[in-house]
Amino acid sequence: MKKLLKKNAILTGFAAAGLMLSNVAMADLLVYNGQPKNTGVEKAAQLFSEKTGIKVELKAGKGSDFVNQLKEEGDKSSADIFIAEGANLFLTLSDAGLLAPVSETALNNVKSDNVPPAPNKDFVTIGVRGRVLAYNPTKIAEKDLPTSWTEMVNDPKWKGNFSYHPASGALVEQVAVYKKLHGVDATKAFLKSLKANGQSINGHLDALKKVDAGELGVAIINQYYLERLYKEKGQENVQAKIHYMRNADADSTLVFSGAAVLKATKQAKEAQQFLDFLTSKEGQEVYVSTSTEWPTNAKAVSPVGYLVPLDSLNPPKVTLNSKAELDEAKALIKEAGIKKEESAK
Repeated sequence: MKKLLKKNAILTGFAAAGLMLSNVAMADLLVYNGQPKNTGVEKAAQLFSEKTGIKVELKAGKGSDFVNQLKEEGDKSSADIFIAEGANLFLTLSDAGLLAPVSETALNNVKSDNVPPAPNKDFVTIGVRGRVLAYNPTKIAEKDLPTSWTEMVNDPKWKGNFSYHPASGALVEQVAVYKKLHGVDATKAFLKSLKANGQSINGHLDALKKVDAGELGVAIINQYYLERLYKEKGQENVQAKIHYMRNADADSTLVFSGAAVLKATKQAKEAQQFLDFLTSKEGQEVYVSTSTEWPTNAKAVSPVGYLVPLDSLNPPKVTLNSKAELDEAKALIKEAGIKKEESAK
């Protein structure tokens, strides 16, 4: 928490004693961090503090809980920055008028055809995740994989042999994109077939393990779970691979982690400075070293060997512009009877 009055008193005391102030941080930053632990934000914040002398305090929690908290706190919030996964959270805060414009430096750092800017330029993408098919090449040849998820959910030969995560935020974004590309009726048909013919598995990593063990044909997951399985079992012990659809349809939807400066901040300059660093080449490489996402700065290099270049993915050419689009997707998923199982971990 920021304690500016106390800090000002300390600085006045330093000045009175004739001490140099150049290395004293003039402001602390409080980050509401909605990402899971050890996903790169901690390392980036530590390096930023070392370079600038600005202390960054990370308050960990669930992204959706922070959104509700920020809506309650309004302009009285003590937080300066919000970081989380998923467009829905940022579009909710943007619609509520709680986000400040992002600096041109940060926006330019991650400028890309595959990573469109926020509709109001009030949050910025710091990491990208792709929707892929996990498969086991000892069981299924890559050439025999379905060419689209629409084909897969409707093809009798894949019935019961593919999985989806019913509570995944990425699934919500994919369905929102599907609706934007194909309309409501086609989206309802897709979801009906998804539920009827697929296995509902609460957890991308759990589904990937089933694929790796040869107990499941393919699984719809985010690409970074393969790296997590490598770390858990050792890459040499993993059979599973991932397949990039690259078909410009909802199958190839990209989802992201983002960061935003809150309008309530009293340290706007320092908060923007942190976003500038987080989107810089140096900040991005520190961040993705743990998050296993694609960096959004084109100059940054990922340490993950199996990631293809981001600009080779051919995602759908649509942008989600409002929370309402995601709310409609959630409603369609609920209407289809797709929900998280009570027995899930």
